[in-house]
Order: sequence, then structure tokens, then C-alpha cells
Amino acid sequence: MLIQFRSYLLVLASMLAMASTAVGQTDTIATQRTITGSFSESGVSIVIAGSLEHSHDHDEEQVIRLTPADISDFDIGLGTAKSQSLSSSIHLNGEVLLDQNRVAHVVPRVRGNVRNVFASLGDRVSQGDVLVTIESQQLADAKAGYVAARERAQLAERNFDRFRLLWEERISSEQEYFEARNASLEADIKLTAAEQKLIALDVTLQDLKNISSDNGQSLTHLKIKAPIGGEVIERHVTRGEFIGPDTTLFIIADISNVWIDLTVYEDQIPLIRKGQKVTIYNSGNTYSAVGTISYISPIVDPNTRTATARTIVDNSTGSWKPGTFIDAAVSSDRTPVGIAIPKQAVQSISGEQIVFVRTAEGFKPVLVRTGRVDDKNVEIISGLNVGQTFVTRNAFLLKSEIGRAGLEHAGHAH
Repeated sequence: MLIQFRSYLLVLASMLAMASTAVGQTDTIATQRTITGSFSESGVSIVIAGSLEHSHDHDEEQVIRLTPADISDFDIGLGTAKSQSLSSSIHLNGEVLLDQNRVAHVVPRVRGNVRNVFASLGDRVSQGDVLVTIESQQLADAKAGYVAARERAQLAERNFDRFRLLWEERISSEQEYFEARNASLEADIKLTAAEQKLIALDVTLQDLKNISSDNGQSLTHLKIKAPIGGEVIERHVTRGEFIGPDTTLFIIADISNVWIDLTVYEDQIPLIRKGQKVTIYNSGNTYSAVGTISYISPIVDPNTRTATARTIVDNSTGSWKPGTFIDAAVSSDRTPVGIAIPKQAVQSISGEQIVFVRTAEGFKPVLVRTGRVDDKNVEIISGLNVGQTFVTRNAFLLKSEIGRAGLEHAGHAH
């Protein structure tokens, strides 16, 4: 749209110049144009209106005059020249990876047959959601042992309470009392061991309370639950399958944050430090994210001669897909310079670099010499002084006006 606007402005100005009456003067040619027009693109009508006035002498530099309305209509940005700091960037390549602290492999702790599967690839699950139920004889044996130990412990406790009362009433002997107490303690120890065995087999304390010796189904069934919340990125289980501790049923990943691993070559390693700001760009450079270096590998890969630097970025939108390649710019030390201005403020005319400076007469193109650059700004070594007002945005419109005026002057000369 902006390029069409510029072309339209130049063509329309040239047409008006040809239509105007050429008046020769000895030293100065003053040209006043009022530009109006409209064009339509994709059903959108845009009206252009503004006054551009320029005057020049054969031996003097041209000055472009714009009214405040022109500056607003043409979206001319203005800024003040001042001292700034340039940031140097180190450009690296990298890859998006899963945050390994947010990945869980779901593996059964007992052998058995899969009864039901409740999660599919791509499903989002919460911690504690039931993923699979299985039937396991191994689990049934462990639960039966627990039930037996629980019954023996309860019986031993009641027996101990009875002998304690008899001993206090001097009806039973002290030896019988201590034997009952020891039997109760041993039964409690065996019950605790049976509990821990079931917990090791992924039975929860709530499940323990529900175990009953007269419910055969509760002895064989086990619910395998999601250890973390996230997305199911792999599934390796089907109904009826026989599984065991060597079987990975699911892989669940929380991708709300991802790792960005950057490849750092040997000569770049001294320049990379923890805490440095890094900007990540996708391969199409259509979106970006900002993070900080949180990890630098302590060794260099002997084959690639590279180290790894890592940053963690927010991925709540899901834009960063693990496995994709990225580009990154790591911000290095900032260097103060006398004057730095936006890159787009510098225009090239006939191989020379110029900046449009606002003066009392109008906008004057000033020859400048540039120096160091960063992603946004360029250093001005000479030609621009601190405190001067210059065009920061849409300077190319003024550049085009100079070009048009030059063509007009050449036409008058002939």
C-alpha cells in the first residue's frame, strides 16, 4: 500500500508539473504544488491531499517545506538527535525442544491385561486423570496379602487389649501380657510392609481403604493415572494388550514452556553468559519470543566442536513446536555512541547517505557519515549534531520529492 502511495504521489506530481506553465527566473525557481487525488485497492478508497513546496538555487541545497497538516497526513515522524547505546548481537541457530522437567512417561508397575483405555493421542489431561485400567494377578496377590495382614493386625490388637485388661486386674500373667503386645507390634509391622508394597505398585492410600476381601474385582483392578497435566504426545497401548513395567503406555508433555537449545561455536563461547537476553525467531521470521540464557553446557562436543546454550520461553499459545529449527540473536554488551538514529531515517541519494534535518526554512537533506549499527539504530559519525530535529519515519517521501524536483529542474534547463 505504501509503495503504491509513493508511486501515485510521484506520477501525480509529474503530471501536474507538466501541466503547469514553466516560468524561467534568473537565480531561483519556486514551485508550489497542491496534490489531491484518490485511488482504490481491494475496495478501500484512499484520498491523498497535501501541499508540498520546495525551492532551490542552482548553487544551493534544496529545502522541502511541509505544513503541519502535510506532516500529519504523510505520517512524517520526527525525533531529536541524541547520544545512545548500540547493542551488538550474536546470531545463533537452535532447536525447539520439550522441557524435560515437564515430560512424564506413563509406565505400569505391575503386569496385567489392559481392560480400558481412556486417553488418545493429542488429548489434554490433568494430573490424576485415569488413563488406563488393567487387571493384574500380581496386584491381586499383593492386595490379598494386604487384606490378610490387616485382619491379623486387627485381631492381634484386640487380643492385646484383652490381655492388657486381664493383666491390670491381675487375672493373667505379665508374660502373657508381653506376648500379646509383641504379637500386636509384629502384626502392625507386617501390615505396614503390605501397605508399602501396594503403594510401590501404584495403589493410592484411598484405594487401600476401599480394598475388601469379599470384593474380588477390587483386588485385580488397577487405575493408572496421569502423573502430570499436559498433552498426550505418544500412545503405545491398546485394549486387551498384556503390559508390564517394561512397557511405556503414554508420554505426556506440558508444552506451556519449551526449551530453546542454541548451538554455540568455540569462538562464540566467551561471548555467551548466563542471564543474557536472547530473541528467538521462527524459521519464517513471522513471530518471535524473548528469553534469557539459563544454561550453558560445561563441555564442548568433541565431534561438532560446539557447546549448548539454553533458554526457556513461554509457549502458552502453542506457536513453538518442539523439533522445529529457529534463529536467535543474543544481546551482547551495549556500546555508547555520540549519536545514534533509526536505520530508516538514513536515505541514499546518488550513492551518498543523507538525513532530513528540520530547519527554520523547512526540511533540509544533510550529508552524514555512518558508523556502527545494531538491529534498529545506526551511529552517526558526522553531519548531525545533538539536539537537531530530524525525520525518523517515512523519510523516503522527502527523498522522492527531491528526485521529482531534480527531474523538473532538468526539464526547465532544456
